[in-house]
Amino acid sequence: MMRFILKPATVLSRSFNFCSFKREKLGNTLSYELPNGNFCSFNDITSCQTISNRSFLWVMHSYSGFTSELNNMLNGFAYSIATQRRFLVVASLWNYGSFENYFDTYRSGLSPYSTFDVSCSRRTFIMLDKSHTRNEQSDHIMLSRDENGLFILLNSVTENFHKNIAPIISIQQKRRVAHFLWQYLSKDTKDFVRMAINKSDIDVNVPFYALHIRRGDKLMTESPRNLTIDDYIKGIDHLQKQANLHDANTSSKSTDNNVLRVFVASDTQSVIKELKVIRPDWHLIYLIYDEKLKESIAFGHDQAKFNLLSAEIKLNITRMLIAELVVMTYATGIVCTMSSNVCRFIQILRHQNEDSVYSLDDRWHPA
Repeated sequence: MMRFILKPATVLSRSFNFCSFKREKLGNTLSYELPNGNFCSFNDITSCQTISNRSFLWVMHSYSGFTSELNNMLNGFAYSIATQRRFLVVASLWNYGSFENYFDTYRSGLSPYSTFDVSCSRRTFIMLDKSHTRNEQSDHIMLSRDENGLFILLNSVTENFHKNIAPIISIQQKRRVAHFLWQYLSKDTKDFVRMAINKSDIDVNVPFYALHIRRGDKLMTESPRNLTIDDYIKGIDHLQKQANLHDANTSSKSTDNNVLRVFVASDTQSVIKELKVIRPDWHLIYLIYDEKLKESIAFGHDQAKFNLLSAEIKLNITRMLIAELVVMTYATGIVCTMSSNVCRFIQILRHQNEDSVYSLDDRWHPA
C-alpha cells in the first residue's frame, strides 16, 4: 500500500548579500534583479524572500481562526510580491502559539530575525497606507488586524492594486503564494501529519472525494443557512455528474469493489456517525483523533472556547486540521461551504481545477 510522503522544500541560499539590487523593466511589469540574476515575481517567490532592504512585516496577534489568519496573510504576501518585497511574519502574541510551530520561517525567509547583512537589520516599519504611492515610498511596511479585528485597509489596497495595476488576489495568484508557504511546513508538523494520515490508514493515491462539514460557532455566525448532511451528499452527486464519474468504471471509485471513497473532514466527529447511517454504501475515510482531542471538539469548533485550551491541545488540534487540509489537496472533488475560511483556503491550496471544489453557499473570495 502506498503511504503518504511530504516532499522536502527548497532551501534558500544564504550566500549572497542582497542589500542592494536594481529595478528593471520586464515586459509590462517592474521586477527587481538580484545579484544572482534572478527576479522577484510570482513565478519566483524564492527570490523575493531573499530581498532584505524592502519588506512587508505581518504581525499576528489576534483571536481569529487559523485559516482566517492564513487567508488574509496570503493577501498580504501577494501584495508583498507584487511590490517587490520580502514577506516577514511575527506571531509573538498569536492565539495559536508560535508560527514556527507550523512553518519553517528560516528556510522560507519569513523570519524577520534571519537578516543577510547587519546593516539590513536596522529597519523602521511604517504601517501600510491606503495610498499605493505612499507605500512605494516606504522600504519597510507592516500590518496587523485593525481595532475591530479586520483587514479592511488591506482588502482595499489589494483590490485597488488588483484592479488598476496587476492581478494579485485571483485564485491563480493566491495559489502560487499558498503553495510556496505550504512547502515550508515545519519538520515537526510534517511528522505529525504523516503519522496522523498513516495511523488512519488513508491512502491518498486511491481516488476519493472529500467533504468538509463545518459545525460549531459557524452555524451561529457566518453560515447563511443550516445545511443538512443530505445537502453535502447532493454535493457529491453534483461533482460526480459534473465530471462524468458516476459510471461504475470511473477513476473516482476503488478499483477493488467500486465503492465510492469519501474523506470526511469536520470540526465534530458526530457527522461521521450520521453519514455511516445515511450512506452505508460509501467507504468513509477520516482521521482518527485521540480521546483527549475528541473531547475538545465534541460539539464543533468554537473559537472563543478554543482560545482557552492549553497550548498543547491547541497545537495538536491545529496540526490535525493541517493533516485534513493535506489529505483534501489529493481529493478528486470537494464539497464544502465558502462561508468557511477552511473551504476558501482549500481552494487555493489545491492544484486541481477550480470547479472541483463545490460550495453549498457562497462563491470563493480572497479575504
